[in-house]
Amino acid sequence: MSYSYSELLSYFVGALGILMTVIYITYLKGKTFIRIFFSSYLLIASVTIILGALNYSGKIIMFPNLFRIDSPIHYLFPPVVFFYIYSSFKPGFTFKKIYLLNFLPFLINLIEFLPFYFSPEAEKIENINQLLEAGSVVMPMHYLLKDLNLTVYFIAQLYVFFKYKPDKNVRTHYQDSLVKWFWIFLSGQFLIIVGMTTEIVWKTPASIEPYHFGMNVTTLFVLMTSLAFLFFPRILYGNFLDEHSNSREKYFKSKLSENKKADILESLNLYLRSNKKPFLNPKLSLEEVSGKLSVLPKHLSQVINEKTGSNFNQYINEYRVEESKKILASPEYVKLKIEAIAQTAGFNSKSQFYEAFKKYAGMTPKQFADNYTQKSK
Repeated sequence: MSYSYSELLSYFVGALGILMTVIYITYLKGKTFIRIFFSSYLLIASVTIILGALNYSGKIIMFPNLFRIDSPIHYLFPPVVFFYIYSSFKPGFTFKKIYLLNFLPFLINLIEFLPFYFSPEAEKIENINQLLEAGSVVMPMHYLLKDLNLTVYFIAQLYVFFKYKPDKNVRTHYQDSLVKWFWIFLSGQFLIIVGMTTEIVWKTPASIEPYHFGMNVTTLFVLMTSLAFLFFPRILYGNFLDEHSNSREKYFKSKLSENKKADILESLNLYLRSNKKPFLNPKLSLEEVSGKLSVLPKHLSQVINEKTGSNFNQYINEYRVEESKKILASPEYVKLKIEAIAQTAGFNSKSQFYEAFKKYAGMTPKQFADNYTQKSK
């Protein structure tokens, strides 16, 4: 039994794509919808090229019950890829039930082929032999419809890409890499469409069989994608439009588990709430606290960043503001100057105290004291 180089490459890349799918969906971090749509795209494409290689090589005759299984699967590819790019760039993307209508072509094609799927194996083998003798397993009408379907969704992807991609002048380094990746991703699809359309519109005797051509280009596309995400998995976070995106990018390679992060944050809060009130020390540092907690400073900083959206000093200032509220609500308040209250609560200066208090309390110290006094009467 002989194998062509393109056939062997399709089997290898298909297996690699399935393996990468398991890795991406199981081990890598990222936004939920992006991971789902990207993994779905990779799985669909990988299964398609394996079945495709069996089809154009004629080896599908050994697995007749798999024949035409890939036909409805082809209709899943365009909408899944569209939602991958849509979820990567659209701010606050959520999948709505009405979006399921995009998968109607898949359902219709599946229903169309159900009688064939349930037909006797002997009939399938006879059908395969007839098609192989004719030189192609392609159904021209379906090939045309799939090309049109792919083109429509490609145009929709371009619309989303140009509408939501960050402006070049304000992009972060990560966003710039993301935009470059999608230029490559869209270019790969464009080549598939051009090749398929050329085969339909201007087919010559010397040209490669269209189905074979489509599978070869898709194989290269899957290989390119698998390798790209292997070296730059952060793309699974999309456009980083939420408030904690910068910390996620910064700590992407961190080995801290979620349970460990929760333990560190709990230990930090217990330490700060202890009777010693360490936050009252104006010179309290990240290194000092991490030493008390027996954790690395970078890990403590990461936990505060990811779990609270603040940095170390901002988080400590929240405790100091709460302490200053207690002072302002006490009878001793009238005897103290603002500078004294700020110093007692652990602030370095009056201006730092005012800035932090207004940020976390939503009002000035005097306004807070006056409101408390009025409520007490």
